[in-house]
Amino acid sequence: MDDHSLGKSGKNFANGAKDLQDHSPGKWFTNWEEQCLLEADSEPSSETKYATETTELEQKLWLSFQNTASAIAQLYKDRAQGRDELWVSFQSAAEYATNMYRDGLDGSKSICERAIQCGYSRRNKEMLSWAKKKRRHIRREDLIGYLCGRSPPHRSSRPSSSHSKSQDGSRENRLQTFHDAVSMNGLNGAMADISFGGDSPLRQNSSAARACQQGFVFSLLAAF
Repeated sequence: MDDHSLGKSGKNFANGAKDLQDHSPGKWFTNWEEQCLLEADSEPSSETKYATETTELEQKLWLSFQNTASAIAQLYKDRAQGRDELWVSFQSAAEYATNMYRDGLDGSKSICERAIQCGYSRRNKEMLSWAKKKRRHIRREDLIGYLCGRSPPHRSSRPSSSHSKSQDGSRENRLQTFHDAVSMNGLNGAMADISFGGDSPLRQNSSAARACQQGFVFSLLAAF
């Protein structure tokens, strides 16, 4: 282990010790308990790994979709120009579509496993943080109430917060994603006479491309 790693590990250990002192007045923990808590505080964040793998999957799926969209556009272009290589173009489009499906399937499994690990890690950290603020003996009703997100009967109920996210995309937005992928591969001319529907002009700025990319990725993952 190099000096940088040792320094970083020592810093995490010191931060954990300070946090432990802040939440444990009166020496409530044994030496073994303190050691366990400090080791838990010094563990690398699983949320960082989850965010990194999610970003990598998004990039991989976007590249796969871009290749698929380009192959489909090429198939349309060859058909419009009356070329004889339609079978070759069709095989290429089918291959890219299959690869996109496999990338999405494999990626969704990997991300689900990482999300479960991230959830366990976050739960453990929240439990440890809650336990640090309690006395040596924790009442059973306090523990059950905390795990269920409710306050014990003799206390005022704590409002529970719920987070709901809804995603809705129109047909125009879905076709815009396809158009963006084709444009990036230089096959925009092949789609010149295809109507995307709607009265709004096609947006070609980077922010729209990123938004459509995220919408496609989340829709693909939800399908699996």
